[in-house]
Amino acid sequence: MRVVARLLLIAILFGCAHVTKTRPTPKGAVDVELHAGGPMAYIPGLATIPVPLSALGVSIGVLDMLDVSAHLHLTSLALFGVLGVDAGASVMPLAQDGARPAITLTGRLYGFTNFRSGFAAYLETEASVSWRYARFFGTYAAVDGLFQFKAPPIFTIAVGQELIIGRFAMQLEGRWYQPFADTYYPIVQWVGIGRQGAFGLVLGFRVRFGEGR
Repeated sequence: MRVVARLLLIAILFGCAHVTKTRPTPKGAVDVELHAGGPMAYIPGLATIPVPLSALGVSIGVLDMLDVSAHLHLTSLALFGVLGVDAGASVMPLAQDGARPAITLTGRLYGFTNFRSGFAAYLETEASVSWRYARFFGTYAAVDGLFQFKAPPIFTIAVGQELIIGRFAMQLEGRWYQPFADTYYPIVQWVGIGRQGAFGLVLGFRVRFGEGR
């Protein structure tokens, strides 16, 4: 169990549970979001598993191409008593026009505390390009940076697919955490490409309330 606990603690810092935000929530709408997943790791004597990070929150459209969001991080709270929250915003400076993709920029500020040994803060920035087509589908790619104020930044490359049916949407995303770093650990061995980085899978679910526009 100590190996599993250390795996989860490292993973919380290694990469959070969010899927990529491909479009801001429309003005006048509210999205309820659940994200779950993370980097995959091999635990000797057990199995290769995706780390079960998770976050639940809301995103509110405030302008035509701008939203604000906030999330509670469930895994750290349930397993370690560590309160984790984030707040951020997404803006789409360039809308999709035929084959030209939409560009969306997202920023989030994270805070974690166990109420005993202090408070840790992290800043995440993300840029995505995305295409929506055939009414129900979206394809996207993204780059992400998680900036730890007392440690080097963590970079991620992501690709994913969306399924959009009315007010409901689902995303499946593959992420390559720290693609140019040797991330083999004596206790936690991440599953990467060769020994570089860690491959992860993240699922996202969304329900939209309000009509938006």
